[in-house]
Amino acid sequence: MSDTAALARVVREDIIPLLEKYSYEDYEMLERVLGTGLVDVTGQRIRQELFVAGKEDDLIKALLQPTHDLSTAVLAGEGDTDNEGDGDDEGDGIGTEATA
Repeated sequence: MSDTAALARVVREDIIPLLEKYSYEDYEMLERVLGTGLVDVTGQRIRQELFVAGKEDDLIKALLQPTHDLSTAVLAGEGDTDNEGDGDDEGDGIGTEATA
């Protein structure tokens, strides 16, 4: 089983049912959490067709849709390796300055 297939299984079998339960099947709330790519508010359903083999790319796009800035945030951190000006003398990249 590929990593993507395993992710799809966990999302389909574990995460979505749990979110449906906690949201009392309020599909507008689910849409705010999961995004329009995974939730069809009008049809009051989860787009199960995204979990079919061969739709992995569409599923990943749908999962990332509500967090469109996620890839930007990750890429922004890749170039910062010098730790200058972070108030941290340990070199682990975590600042220790107190803020007021």
